[in-house]
Amino acid sequence: MSSEKFPIVLVLGENDIRDDLKGAGALIKLIGQTTAAFIVFHAGVQIDVISVPFVGAVQLGAWSFPVTVFWIVLITNALNLIDGLDGLAGGVAVLAGTTLFIMSLIEGDVVGALLLVSMVGATLGFLRFNWNPASIFLGDTGSLFLGFLLATVSAHSSQKSFALFSIVAAFVALALPIFDLSMAVVRRYLTGKPVFSADQYHVHHLLLRKGLSQRQAAWVLLGGTAGLGAFALLLIQSSDRISALAIVTLALITFVVIRFLGYAEIIKAGRRTLLFGQIEKDAQSRAEQVEKLRESLLSSEDENVLWRHLQSASEILNLEELGLEVLVQDDSGLEKKAWVWTRSETEAGVHIQTKTTMELTIQSGKLHHGKLRLAWLQENSVFQPHQRALAQVLAD
Repeated sequence: MSSEKFPIVLVLGENDIRDDLKGAGALIKLIGQTTAAFIVFHAGVQIDVISVPFVGAVQLGAWSFPVTVFWIVLITNALNLIDGLDGLAGGVAVLAGTTLFIMSLIEGDVVGALLLVSMVGATLGFLRFNWNPASIFLGDTGSLFLGFLLATVSAHSSQKSFALFSIVAAFVALALPIFDLSMAVVRRYLTGKPVFSADQYHVHHLLLRKGLSQRQAAWVLLGGTAGLGAFALLLIQSSDRISALAIVTLALITFVVIRFLGYAEIIKAGRRTLLFGQIEKDAQSRAEQVEKLRESLLSSEDENVLWRHLQSASEILNLEELGLEVLVQDDSGLEKKAWVWTRSETEAGVHIQTKTTMELTIQSGKLHHGKLRLAWLQENSVFQPHQRALAQVLAD
């Protein structure tokens, strides 16, 4: 990397420090990480080839740029998000860094090996004080830097000997933080929450909910990271058949972990909450509109004005039919007047659900003044009891 690019990298590092001191938005951090990835790619660290079992070397061509940037941003954020327990992010960085160090030695990448062994040694010294109960912490400055270093060195090493060091193997070595990040994005997207929002459903949170202590949860996750490192080394040293078998085994383990941690139930619960929240919002909106309509009905001067106001209920309650019958006193006695509104065929379209019809008596005390008739499709009501209650408000 040329000297004129160092000021930009320093500025990005200062952004992380400011985030630890004052806080920074997720979008600002993402822009900074993407900018850093651009600089790395422009400096010549690029993922050009991926070696896949039974497929061989896959030349990325024009895809090299987006794949490299995505890889760097992915690993940088993945290690940052897993930093939720004392010693966890640092321990994952040490184990993944050790795996990548061994892979770099195998392929003869001296620069990558030196960077990784320096990072692993420094992080081990840090872990002595970061293990539970911790007296010092990584913060965003530390976790983002470690993730960025692991991503950059793995991309650099993959250029040296793609037949041995595949980015696929590096993906496996860093699978735990990648899995945690991926599940966070999927979970938030499916439950209607902002992708950059925080929650308490990361892997370490779920292990704590299973009854493990902080130390136990950290040891379980670090043990998993060590196992993934062994899988990664197996991928670069084995035949295509063994490598494929290792990938299938890893996929089965991932499925079991997802079931054990209860991600399916968490997503279902989140979607129920989202659905009920939308129902509550719609119900509140309809109730407010009906209350305004009620005030208009009470101020109507005669039955014709009353009907014009009442027709607004057809849109508020998504009605298919609306009918009003009232008894009007005039000089010749009582006269029955009736009005009917029906949604036109072009508006109604095709529906497969049945109509719900409700007929209410308009009365004051024991004196009947007429009838109010409403009909709606079941699919267009927020829920039936609420719809009936609002109809009763109109009749009253």
